[in-house]
Amino acid sequence: MNKEQIRTKVLKKRLKFSEKELQKQNLEIAKNFFSLKEVSNANSFGIYVSFQNEVETRGIIERLLKFHKKVCVPITDFKNKEMHFSELNNISDLHENSFGMFEPADSKKVDSEKIDVFVVPGIAFDKKGHRIGWGKGFYDKFFGANKTKGKKIGLAFDFQIVEKIPFEQFDVKMDLIVTEKRIR
Repeated sequence: MNKEQIRTKVLKKRLKFSEKELQKQNLEIAKNFFSLKEVSNANSFGIYVSFQNEVETRGIIERLLKFHKKVCVPITDFKNKEMHFSELNNISDLHENSFGMFEPADSKKVDSEKIDVFVVPGIAFDKKGHRIGWGKGFYDKFFGANKTKGKKIGLAFDFQIVEKIPFEQFDVKMDLIVTEKRIR
């Protein structure tokens, strides 16, 4: 299957799950995420704010803030097709942009080399760490254009793990993928 076919198939499957099922899986994913030594040893996080029915990150963000970790969330510039991370001090500082995504009001750019862990969304991941996003390339462009030292961790429901994703040279692989059932 090509990327678009995989994207369509997984999104269709993701929409079939009930809110209750997703809630339970989200709790298990968060539990597995916080069990990682890469997470407990990190001081700063670049983490997406969940959108539509992605793996829920608001609870994770609140917990990181509670533990006085530096939390940075993406700011997307759709006109220039660019993204950067901006520090978030409180979950209530998020506002909805014109695309329905939540971002902090302050869009001050954070140095990407100072982020220890990047938490990356995806529609599908394969067993080697390749991912398919929404198809706009924001994360691939970000990682390609910025120096980063931080680990890249994908969050996914287990059904989002597929056997193989076609990839190109510029596609960025995840270091780890966390689901409700396992850590890859």
